Amino acid sequence: MIKWIKNSLLLMCILSGGWLYSQEESDMFYMSSVSEIDPKHSVTMELGLPVVLSNKFNRTFMDGLIYFAPYYQYSFRNHLSIGAGIFYNFIKINAVTIAENVHGGNNTFGFFFKMSHEKFHSTRFATDFGVKVGAAQAMYSSNKLKDAGITSTDTGFYIEPNLGFILTAAEKSSFRFFLGYNITTIPFSNTTIGMSSNGGMSGKDFRKVQQFLTIGFGYTFYAKTR
Repeated sequence: MIKWIKNSLLLMCILSGGWLYSQEESDMFYMSSVSEIDPKHSVTMELGLPVVLSNKFNRTFMDGLIYFAPYYQYSFRNHLSIGAGIFYNFIKINAVTIAENVHGGNNTFGFFFKMSHEKFHSTRFATDFGVKVGAAQAMYSSNKLKDAGITSTDTGFYIEPNLGFILTAAEKSSFRFFLGYNITTIPFSNTTIGMSSNGGMSGKDFRKVQQFLTIGFGYTFYAKTR
């Protein structure tokens, strides 16, 4: 799993770097006339891979597949920003690690408000450090739940400190590499996905709330700058 993450990120970095290099000459004219980008309204779309960290049962039997979050952001002159958006997480049951025949996943939807400090240090590079806070709903699906006629859902609180490294691609757009630490206060256990066994674990292995490290890339369109 870790090797696949490293290879995927390396490939995306190479592709992104090559694209940005090919744009450098065409961007030179507008870059030479702009001393600093000062965004006001922007829309960002983030796409990433959630790496399951906790709880132990979740980390052992589930694999993160996708994280997607579009959001709007308003930036003040002092570089502080506020925004709002929605997110989607999908965590798949790793059937290979489970002795019984169970397959499916965890679809988590939510909305959030974001507060951050976004600053352009040059015409090419910026950082965005902030936190997303909101609510989430998990919808679990598996063949075991379906056979038993059970609908498994739960709601909880969502918080995600995040850090973005931004490279401009054109006058009104940029790409970013981001890291987020997603904490969702929704418990997770064997009964959540319809497993009859506990996978050889005890109660303490189910107590911690779900936590993910999110790694990915994003695209931002600056609808209006100052």
